[in-house]
Order: sequence, then C-alpha cells, then structure tokens
Amino acid sequence: RGLVFNRYADPSYTNAIDFINIATTGNAADFGDVSESTNKFGAACASRTRAILAGGRYPSNTNIISFVTVSSTGNTADFGDLLQARRGVSAGASTTRGVILGGNDGSNSDNIIQYITIASTGNAVDFGDSQQVVWGAAAVTSPTRMVSAGGNSPYVPGTNNIEYITIATTGNSANFGELNSNRYHPAPLCNSIRGVFAGGVNNPSSPGRLTSIDTIIIASLGNAVDYGDVNGAEGNMAGMSSSTRGVTAGSIYSGSYVNTMTYKQLESSGDTLDFGDLTAAGFGEGASNGHGGLG
Repeated sequence: RGLVFNRYADPSYTNAIDFINIATTGNAADFGDVSESTNKFGAACASRTRAILAGGRYPSNTNIISFVTVSSTGNTADFGDLLQARRGVSAGASTTRGVILGGNDGSNSDNIIQYITIASTGNAVDFGDSQQVVWGAAAVTSPTRMVSAGGNSPYVPGTNNIEYITIATTGNSANFGELNSNRYHPAPLCNSIRGVFAGGVNNPSSPGRLTSIDTIIIASLGNAVDYGDVNGAEGNMAGMSSSTRGVTAGSIYSGSYVNTMTYKQLESSGDTLDFGDLTAAGFGEGASNGHGGLG
C-alpha cells in the first residue's frame, strides 16, 4: 500500500490522506486526514506497519511528527516532535528506524540528521550531520543505507549532491556521488537494490521543472545515470514503492496542479506509464509499506 499525505495546490491546502494498492493501477481512495496540522513540504516514511509524517509548514513551520497504521484507514495520531520546527525535511526508513534529514525554518537551512524508532512514540533524537546544509532533498533506502539526493542548499539552488548514512548507526553522512542535474523535491522510489529520483525542480527562484529520472545502485558509490522520463507530470511529486514498482503522485504539469499518478518497474529503464488519479490535485508526501528499506 502507498499513502499520500496532504495536498498543496497554491493557494489551497488539504489535510487529506489518499491510499493506493501499488501492485494494481487505478484511482486513489480516501484514507483519512492529518489531524495535527495541514502542511506542505513535510516528509513521510514507513515501516511495514506504520507510516510517519514529519515537519512541514502551514501556516508556520512545525516540529510535529504524526503516524498512521498503514493497513487500516483513519486519521493520524501524534507521535512526538522533531528537534526543531522545519519544512523541507526528507525522510527514509528501515524496518525499525526512521531518519529525517535537513530542513529549513523559512530563513535558514540546516544539516541536522535525526531519527526515531517507528514502533514506539516519542521525540526525535540527534543522529549526526549531513554533508550539505540542505532542504527539499529526497531519500531512498535499502535495509542498511539511506541515500539522500538533491535539495536546495545555501550554496547551490537545486544541488546535485548525493550522500549516504548507515541507518542502524549514528554519525555524519558521507559522499556517494552526483545526480545528472541539479534538482530539489524529486520523487524518491526504491527497492532494496536500486534508488530512483524522478522529476524535481532545478531553480527555486525561477522554477525549471524536470521530467527526467535518475537512478543509482544503493549498495555502491558513484554518479547517477539516466533512467527515462516521467509522462504527464513534472516537478514536485510524491513517491511510493513496492519491491518491483515505483509510483509518482501529484505534480505541477504545464503550469497547472494535477492529480496524475504514474508508475514504472524499478528494474527497467524507460518512461513512466499512467497509474490513475489522486482524489485531489497538488503535491504532497508519499510513503509505502513495501519500499527498499524493508528488504
């Protein structure tokens, strides 16, 4: 199952949660609502049983962490707090641990990495520091590694930097390689072997929205390679994955917010195909209980 939290279509916001069955195609259905806050530019991740939503902004930055049980439907419940109120955080997960990286308070970005134990509730704990001060990055995971790619930093508008951590430890991130182009807010898709970064934006002050898809092998180091294009969508998409398939959801396309979902087989290069539609247009935060960090 894949989930999409919130929806942002300027100037409107919604706190709705949608869900899909990743193995099929078709339109999303209503799951429930985000109870604690309606926000944009938060981050989501999941274990096999729980999905986590962390941070975001609306009307101001928040430090709230919420959760749902993926196999049910219903509204979120309070989990705990991030170390600071931040939007533009990115997140990845293993079967036990969720890791949240970076963020922005509206004026300043940071390089803080923090983590939670998904099966419990409570506040985030310091993990270490990322290489770059960054917000709007995207994270993919294997059972052992989280790899963060792209984002905005104070130095590069839409960076191409890729860095990684070992999820079960604590400490600072290390260099992995580079994306083919600078981008922030791409859709992260992954199985236990491959990470995929679809679309994104490459200039925050004058958005140049991308349809290109990059891929990496998570267990190795090196630069990303081209893996196709996203059809009918571009820019800020949510990402959800099973062990075989990745789904992008929501976007801006040709200047308009859309509810388009597309999919691709993770071990095949090429362009995405139509999956169905979200219940509302805009972009939000995606999570699934079948992604690469779960084996």
